[in-house]
Amino acid sequence: MSLERIYKGMPRLAQSLALNLHGYKIKRRRFNSSYYRYLQIYQGSDPSSVDIARLRLFMREALAVPYWREMFEKTGVCVAGDDPVAEIKKLPILEKKFVKNNIDLFVNKKHANAGYFLSTSGTTGSPLRFPCTHDMENRQWAVWTRYRSWHGISHNAWMGWFGGKMIMGAEQGGPPFWHVNFPMKQLMFSCYHLSPDTVVHYYNKIKSSKVSWLHGYPSQLSLFARLIESKNLGPLPDVKIVTVGSESLSESQRLIMQHVFGAPVRQHYGLAEGVANISETVGGKLLCDQDFCLTELVSNKNYGSNVKRIVGTNYNNFAFPLFRYDTGDLAVVAAGTDEIISLDGRVEDYISLKDGRKIGRLANVFSGMSTIIESQIHQVSLKLIKVNVVQGDDFEPADVERIKRRIKDVVGDEVEVEVVFLDTIPRTKSGKLRFVVSDV
Repeated sequence: MSLERIYKGMPRLAQSLALNLHGYKIKRRRFNSSYYRYLQIYQGSDPSSVDIARLRLFMREALAVPYWREMFEKTGVCVAGDDPVAEIKKLPILEKKFVKNNIDLFVNKKHANAGYFLSTSGTTGSPLRFPCTHDMENRQWAVWTRYRSWHGISHNAWMGWFGGKMIMGAEQGGPPFWHVNFPMKQLMFSCYHLSPDTVVHYYNKIKSSKVSWLHGYPSQLSLFARLIESKNLGPLPDVKIVTVGSESLSESQRLIMQHVFGAPVRQHYGLAEGVANISETVGGKLLCDQDFCLTELVSNKNYGSNVKRIVGTNYNNFAFPLFRYDTGDLAVVAAGTDEIISLDGRVEDYISLKDGRKIGRLANVFSGMSTIIESQIHQVSLKLIKVNVVQGDDFEPADVERIKRRIKDVVGDEVEVEVVFLDTIPRTKSGKLRFVVSDV
């Protein structure tokens, strides 16, 4: 029996004790003296500048991995070259599927025992499990804390957490729908119980707790905002900042959260693999944290000139070196530049047309449609798209035709569009909402 199943079967008090014990262990490991040392370094660092000395050391350490030693020789990479960034770009782009199927090829045995094993969420398939050094974890959290500090979030601030972890069993019928993680200072809300019938309990808990910071998946927090609005529950005056990550943030999600919470909404992009890190500034600019990892934006003709693939090198995880690793994620950039306008989700968030084109940014289809609580596009075939919709109380039949027309404006009249009404839209195992599901 898995630990998750054991946890879900525990009485509520036992769950709370287990969660807090786990939180204590994470806090000790994550926020130690090394973390505070790195935080001070990163606070004084320029995010746009690659740490050349660290990158050189990373390349030398990677020579202990036969795969990379052979690849360096094959492509003419010179570890002692004047420009390590240019040397790395001699390497071909590394596909995630290849890494997943050949994990052992990338493990640096010299460092593999100096940490722990980490798993990705496995949103689009089986998760990737790999070794990570404690030093990498400390550095990564220092960079993430730097981003939060830009927005006035102190290290000791309490968080209203809306993530994807199953923190209580689905059979829980009544409130409370949350646990308090004291070591991590998190008021953790269950995403699996949030509904029109339960939203008032979530709202009252946040209001009475005077939480000033909400953090989580944009799909969860925007759903929370829409339910607050639909029930006319009123403002949450203590909320000063909302931060989101792990999913793409659409403009409609940002607008509803800003409207209901009366606070700025900022996003952060980071990966367990540590190959790319992008943080939003107070001014709304998306910056690659190059002083932590080397992030590249690579063109691909299938997605148009202003959409680029996010590729990166995790030059702080010596236990599992990845060079030019394709994250599978996409960024929209300003014409002729690498200035990021928006993070556009995964390759899988695009639909395919008969002529081979890929169409993304479909969240714009639902812009201004306040009668919809949640939506999802399901491409069944090249000829059929189903739109899953959770409708609000004021949804009208005319909205169905509006959805169909907007979809067809993007994909053309050859594609049939069908609207399907659901009570809830299923999440992945990690609690994420995939806006586009494609069977093509």
